[in-house]
Amino acid sequence: MTRALAPEQGQVMGLLWQKLWNREHKEKPPQHETAAAKKQRQGMARKAARQRPFEEKESYRWVEAMTEVEHEVSNSTLLNSCF
Repeated sequence: MTRALAPEQGQVMGLLWQKLWNREHKEKPPQHETAAAKKQRQGMARKAARQRPFEEKESYRWVEAMTEVEHEVSNSTLLNSCF
């Protein structure tokens, strides 16, 4: 959610952009997983996350929000984004 604020008073001018999304459901780890198996599983998950395209990552939502609203407001308007 991105809101516009009046630069002089800091009052909310209105909602500029909003997008709802959910994180993907993660499978539960095996109930009797060893520490070594857990470390290996987490390492593989980190490697897979690094290889995902930027557009599929959560941080892309921040860039998307700012890109969508930057042409809607003047340079003096303050923006407040909540993620």
